[in-house]
Amino acid sequence: MLEEAITRLFASEDCFKIASTRLNNEDEELDITIQNNSHAPFLMSLGSPVILLECKNWSKPVGSSEIRDFESKLRNHSNLCRLGLFIALNGFSDSSGSFLKRMGRGEQILVQICGDGIREYLLKADKLEDWLQDMVGKSLT
Repeated sequence: MLEEAITRLFASEDCFKIASTRLNNEDEELDITIQNNSHAPFLMSLGSPVILLECKNWSKPVGSSEIRDFESKLRNHSNLCRLGLFIALNGFSDSSGSFLKRMGRGEQILVQICGDGIREYLLKADKLEDWLQDMVGKSLT
């Protein structure tokens, strides 16, 4: 499963600690919750001691409604979480990009990562912190 692979990826770095997987409470389900213990200046500057991850291994691209739902989860946890990673192996629809541009008015940072982004990390073998900084940077442009 995608969630298990991404959990192992983040658990392999000391600067991240898996807080929960498949957390399901009364009103929402969170795929992966990570404690951000990074001392990298860029990641510290984000002010996000918690990072939320949503994972979709669908045969089609993820649309704006799923992005909207995840953005709502980020807002629900905004006291501890400013950074959310939405990982979709088969990419995102054009409408999801439009939604992200409109979302730019908030304090949350939602980063879309497709299968190519994961492969890029695995092939380059950079530090996860550096790759994550690159992914966040790309999402802001």
